[in-house]
Amino acid sequence: MNDAAILMNKPPAELNRFLDSAADSLGSPETIPAIWAPLLAAIAQRQQAATDADWHRDLRAHRIMDLLHEEPATVRSFRRPRGYAGDARLIDFLYEHPAVDAELRSASPRGRTMNAMALASATSVAVQERRRLLARLLDATAERVPDAEALVLACGHFREAELATALDGFSRIVTIDQDSTSIAEMRRCYAALAPLIPVEASIGRMIVRPLVHGRFDLIYAAGLYDYLDDNTAMRLTAGMFSALKPHGRLLFANFCTGVPDYGYMDAFMDWRLLQRDEPDMQRLIDALPADEIARVSVFRGINRAAIYALIEKH
Repeated sequence: MNDAAILMNKPPAELNRFLDSAADSLGSPETIPAIWAPLLAAIAQRQQAATDADWHRDLRAHRIMDLLHEEPATVRSFRRPRGYAGDARLIDFLYEHPAVDAELRSASPRGRTMNAMALASATSVAVQERRRLLARLLDATAERVPDAEALVLACGHFREAELATALDGFSRIVTIDQDSTSIAEMRRCYAALAPLIPVEASIGRMIVRPLVHGRFDLIYAAGLYDYLDDNTAMRLTAGMFSALKPHGRLLFANFCTGVPDYGYMDAFMDWRLLQRDEPDMQRLIDALPADEIARVSVFRGINRAAIYALIEKH
C-alpha cells in the first residue's frame, strides 16, 4: 500500500507509522525535500476521501504538527494573529518579501528548509505569478488611459505596487481593505506614491453602493473570491462592473480545484479556500448585462492553480 493510500484509508496503526516516518524525515533539513511532496500528496488524498470537517483530527494530534509549525508561514496561518486566514503578512511570506526577513531568520534551520519547500508549492507559485500579473495590468492601464483611475478590493499590503513601473500615470489608486493593519502598512511603505488612496472598509460597501468611490478604468479583486460564496461573488461582480468607466476593465481571480496543497493548508494552516473552475467563473460573468460587455477572457495561470476573468466594458 502506498503512502497516499495509507492516509486515505486511515487504519490507525498504519496512519501512525506513516506519520512517524514522515516526522522522522522532517527531523533533519537534509531529508525534508524527499518527504515533502509525498506528504502533501497523501494528505490531499485523505482530505478528498473525507466525509466530515474534522478529517484532520489525527493529523493535528500527531507530533508532526509541532514540527510543521516550525515553518513560519504555516504557524502564522494557524494562529491567525489578525483573526482570519490568509492575511497580508502571510502573503508576504509567499512573496518572499523583505518585510518577513526577520521572522525567517528567527526560524529554526528545519523551519527555513520547510519554508523553501512551501515557496515552491503550487499555491505559492500561483500567488507569486498573480502579483506579477497585477503589476502588468496596472502598467498597461496607465499606458492605455491618461490620468487613469484604479480600484483595488481586498488589497492587502498592495505589494504589486513594487513591481509596477507606471503608477505615476494614475490620477488615483483607491485601495480598499477591511484590515486596519494592512492599511497602516500600506501607508507606511508607499507614502511617496501620490495617487494612492488607502481606504479601510469592507466589500459590503461595493455591493450596496458600488459608485461610492466613483468610476474607474481598472478594478480588480485578486485574493478575495476564494472566500466568497456564489451569491456574494455574483453581487460583488455586478457592483464592480457597474463602477467601470466605458472601456474600463475588471479582473477577478480564484484558486482552482485539484491543487495538491489544499489538504496541508486545511490540516496544518487552518486555511480553507472556496475553489472555482471555468464554468464557475462563467456563471459569474453570465450574471452581468451582456450588452455592456465588449470582451471577456477567462484564463489560468502558468501552473493552472489559479484562474482569472478579465472583462472589458463597452
